[in-house]
Amino acid sequence: MHVKMSLPEPIIVRPDGNITVFGLNNHFSSAMPNKLVSVVAPDEYQHTIRKVNKVLDEKLFLNIKMLLGSCICFCCTLGLSMCAPIVVNQRTKYRVQHILEEENKRIV
Repeated sequence: MHVKMSLPEPIIVRPDGNITVFGLNNHFSSAMPNKLVSVVAPDEYQHTIRKVNKVLDEKLFLNIKMLLGSCICFCCTLGLSMCAPIVVNQRTKYRVQHILEEENKRIV
């Protein structure tokens, strides 16, 4: 007999920043969503959001500078100059994902 385990529905925290580059926003609100009130302590949630926002603050503006520089050199490099901001963006996404995975392990 196969037992089908159902996973809890994911809770989505929407960004509230005003800059988005390659799908990454620059800020998440420290206000805790109602669905998380009984799941995680407010202090732990705010600690995690501060960590994520710190990474986004550091890397997003670097990505913007690289994107602008890459746009200037786009024709001369036949588009290869766009690889640098894409790599920075992927590394930033990976870093945020790693922070969230570590926080989930720590909290559970």
